[in-house]
This record gives sequence, C-alpha cells and structure tokens, in this order.
Amino acid sequence: MKGNKPTKVVVVGGGIGGLTAALELAAHGCEVRLFEGHERLGGKMRSVDIEGRAVDVGPTVLTMRWVFEQVFRDVGCRLDEHVRLMQAESVARHAWEDGSSLELYFDEGRSWEAIRDFAGEKDADGYTAFCRYAKKIYDYAYPSFMISPDPGILYMARHAGPKAMGTVFHIDPFRKMARAIRSFFSDPRLLQLFSRYATYYGSSPYLAPATLNLSRTWNSRGSGCPWTE
Repeated sequence: MKGNKPTKVVVVGGGIGGLTAALELAAHGCEVRLFEGHERLGGKMRSVDIEGRAVDVGPTVLTMRWVFEQVFRDVGCRLDEHVRLMQAESVARHAWEDGSSLELYFDEGRSWEAIRDFAGEKDADGYTAFCRYAKKIYDYAYPSFMISPDPGILYMARHAGPKAMGTVFHIDPFRKMARAIRSFFSDPRLLQLFSRYATYYGSSPYLAPATLNLSRTWNSRGSGCPWTE
C-alpha cells in the first residue's frame, strides 16, 4: 500500500500460478489486473474439442491438496466450498509398444503387486526402496527448498547449522536422476517410466539432479495422495 492507495499489480497468465498470485495479492490489499491470452482461465485446467468431444488436458492428478487448501484459507475461503475432489485409487496406467501395461496405485502395496507381476519381485522390492528414498529426499528438501523464502544450500546451512552438510547428502544432489533410478530398477520399461518424471520440470533424467526424484512422493505429509476433480 502507498499511503491510502493500493499497490497496482499486473499478473500475466491465468494458469494455476497466475490465479494463485492474483488471489494472494488481492487478499493483501493490492489492486490486481490479470491478463490471459486464451478465452478461458485455468491454464492446464481446461478441455479441448477433439472431433466434437470435450477432452480434459490436465492436470492428471493433484498430489498436494494441502497447498490448495492453504491458498483458499489465505483468502478467507475453503477449498471444499468451491471444488469437489474424489480420492483416486489408480494413479496412472502406462503402456508400451510391445503390448505390456502397468497400472500404479496410491496404495503402495497394490503397486508392489502390480510391479511384481509386471517385472518380477526384485524390481517390486526396488519400488518399495525407491519410495522410502523419495520420501527421505522430500522430508529434507521441504523446509529448506520447497517452503523456504530463500531456497538453496545457503539457507540450509544457516538454519541447519553443523548438520547442514549431512542434509545435503540426504537430498542426493550429486547424482543424476537416471543413475539413481538405475540403483532401484533393472527392467528397461521401469527405468523409462520412472525417468520420465524429469520432463515435468522440462529437463532430462540424464541432466537433472537425483533430488528431483522426490516428485514420486505422493503421501509425505499424510494428505498428499492423488486426487481427481
């Protein structure tokens, strides 16, 4: 605020990020104008017409419901008053050109059984170990990177003190994503499947740090399970 006049802010893009920024700024007293190039707001939360049929183009899953609940609380609302969510048992179904397919579930035990039937017990056990590994990265990265006002190693060092260097190794930043995944799986289809999550960040599993394997952590806070709209 400048005197009695609200600060004027322009937000470009009406996707989830732009809408959230506009809501938060408006809740803090700013005068916000939002510009969107498409006919409708929502970004990936939209549908396209394919041969006369409306097809949703995303998002496919909502894994951090608590983030959206906090955004709505910040502006004096409740998420469940505006959006109806249903818990999804199946996370995704993956298919390959050889005709094989694999469906993964929110329930880790069901995913273990599916991977065992798909690629064998060794890789199923590797999946269990991978889940523990990904959760560990998430738990260490969450306070220092994900919700930090100044994310990075320096923030971690200032706030973790002498334990900072040990924390750095826990988030596995010195290996590449693909190399870390190879330590859990041997089936080439599973290597392909779990490596593809680097593309969520616009990166390559051969270039991205293994820290980004935390994207496979669906239930780190007890309420982070996949939901569909």
